[in-house]
Amino acid sequence: MAPPMLPLLAPAQGTSRRLAWIALSARGMAPATLAKGLAAEGGDPVRLLQAGSHPRLPLSSPGGDGWKLAAGSILMSCQKQGIEIITPEDGDWPESLRQLPDPPAALYVRGPLALLHRPKRVALVGSRRAGAVDLNGVRRLAEGLSRQGVTVVSGLAMGVDAAAHAGALGGSGGTIAVLASGVEAPTPRYNERLAQRMLDSGSLLCSEHPPGTRPQKIYFPWRNRLIAALSRGVVMAAVGEQSGALITARLALDLGREVMVVPGPPDAAHAGGHRLIRQGATLVTQVGEILEQQGWPLEDDPLAQPALPMASDPQILKVISILESGPAGMDRLALGSGLTLPELSTILAHLSLSGHIDLLPGDRYGLAAGPV
Repeated sequence: MAPPMLPLLAPAQGTSRRLAWIALSARGMAPATLAKGLAAEGGDPVRLLQAGSHPRLPLSSPGGDGWKLAAGSILMSCQKQGIEIITPEDGDWPESLRQLPDPPAALYVRGPLALLHRPKRVALVGSRRAGAVDLNGVRRLAEGLSRQGVTVVSGLAMGVDAAAHAGALGGSGGTIAVLASGVEAPTPRYNERLAQRMLDSGSLLCSEHPPGTRPQKIYFPWRNRLIAALSRGVVMAAVGEQSGALITARLALDLGREVMVVPGPPDAAHAGGHRLIRQGATLVTQVGEILEQQGWPLEDDPLAQPALPMASDPQILKVISILESGPAGMDRLALGSGLTLPELSTILAHLSLSGHIDLLPGDRYGLAAGPV
């Protein structure tokens, strides 16, 4: 069911309702519970807070105004920290969030709000435990998209998410991180430096949770629905059968978004993505194919090349497997892979040109530096 239409308000009434949206965002309610409560009160957040019809809703006794004080405290905290708050009744509210049956009560933002309204936005998500080949491929794919003016959306988790954000910083499209915590202290802490690089470069962090919110397991599926809604299409990479990224794919399909998958070798780490392809998801290996699926033109760009070139070639995978344990010279690579020196030289040249490996001092090869 579509969210109820929201009326134009007088200034005083609008201020009260704005505080009500902020108060509701602080309650940690399941999105479906919030949507059901709002529907019962005609979409009025003030009536919902005052009704006391749900044990987690009131910030004071039914009919009290304690929620205004609590919301005012959040508002002041955000002003001090440079965090913007937008609610469903604000002009900056993303239209794509109105497509959700269970939109958030507020969005807390660090960074330029204009990114939320760019016409070209694609999510790039996948495993937290992706291997070096996948991560380097994701980084290059995200950079290629960003160089085409596409804003890359992800969740700032370790693995594919971090690689997507880092790669997108190499282009003009920028990147949006949707968090399952407050935006003042991005988690995981491992990615704090990446988050700061994003902000310094004009990218954006956002969350439906107010400052001070710590991540909880249940918040991650909620975050995934926002990633799907804020994107025109979703690209999956390194997705296993149990990956949480599959939730994003399902939610994207529910919203009518295109789901695309970067394929990998026939192993458990990619089984979930391969199943999506069998079920009708679009197989993509390069920037141009993603743009084509979205109906966007491809500009000339030397970086718009396959994200994971020859990733399913068993000989390349042997070489990568050896390098994942550390840098190695030709002799060790030839012995470990069983390849002839001419075969090995061809593969190393290909991986070097595609940015997956670097030539190190001492005539050794190593996997290219990670994205963070």
